[in-house]
Amino acid sequence: MPRSADPSSDTSNRLDRDVLVRTTLELVDRFGVTRFTMRMLGEELGRSAMATYRHVAGKDELVALAADEVLAGVEVPPPGTGTPRERLRALTHNAFLQMAAHPWVAPFLLTQWRTVPNAQRVHSAMVAVLSEVEPDRERARLGAGAIRAYLIGWLAGSGLDRPGGVVDGPRPALSPAARAQFEFGLEAIIVGILVSLS
Repeated sequence: MPRSADPSSDTSNRLDRDVLVRTTLELVDRFGVTRFTMRMLGEELGRSAMATYRHVAGKDELVALAADEVLAGVEVPPPGTGTPRERLRALTHNAFLQMAAHPWVAPFLLTQWRTVPNAQRVHSAMVAVLSEVEPDRERARLGAGAIRAYLIGWLAGSGLDRPGGVVDGPRPALSPAARAQFEFGLEAIIVGILVSLS
């Protein structure tokens, strides 16, 4: 049963969006998007489910914010720190590591990536790198879209051996063989795109 909020408690015990997002991320990592509920969040925080609605519209917004928090950790290699090929590989690898640690993020992004600002940041960084070899911005966006589709699709599909073909909830870390398979495919896609754009 949720613990009632104590009006005399200090401000560190007050709910804010950061606390809600961090707790949502922990719960979705543990239980998956489908099983996560606002009631579960309230119980974890010792509050009523209604208390959380003062800060967010509901579950969908919280899950998007949690996915955004994951992708906030993706580092973008600065210009001049390698060739376009090297920076694309490093950027996509960074995104891969962040998302692989939170298996629900890739399936969520299959349909919701436009609701996640940091997913768009990563995509824009890919476009910027490709624009160095292809002045036509639309073609650079197409190339970045292909890399994004491979990244998200590969991670989402890596759990297709699960019942129902859905990754939702905890999953063991990817094996070295699986990671090698991803890296091989990524390199092939990046090289192919750079050749076609140059």
